[in-house]
Amino acid sequence: MVKRRSDEATRKRLRAGRLLLRGKKPAEIALEVGVARQTVYTWKALLDEGGIDALRSVPSRGRPARLDESQLEGLRRAILQKPTEHGFGTELWTLKRVG
Repeated sequence: MVKRRSDEATRKRLRAGRLLLRGKKPAEIALEVGVARQTVYTWKALLDEGGIDALRSVPSRGRPARLDESQLEGLRRAILQKPTEHGFGTELWTLKRVG
């Protein structure tokens, strides 16, 4: 599932890059691609520096996952159930409970 998000992000970057190369304005691209305008400016800087290939190889950001794929799948299954099925007193998932 993480790979799918990465592929989607790459598609957005490349689409934005092509639109930038056609002369479209960053604000218009942001709306069309569904990202913040500042993100388009960041991508524009990458594009200006390294061309369209620079947008293909943007490293993923954020903290690396601490769970492997089987642990993530177990978490997905658990979250689809009610918290009370896992011993919690209410039917509300909180960040603390998920953690």
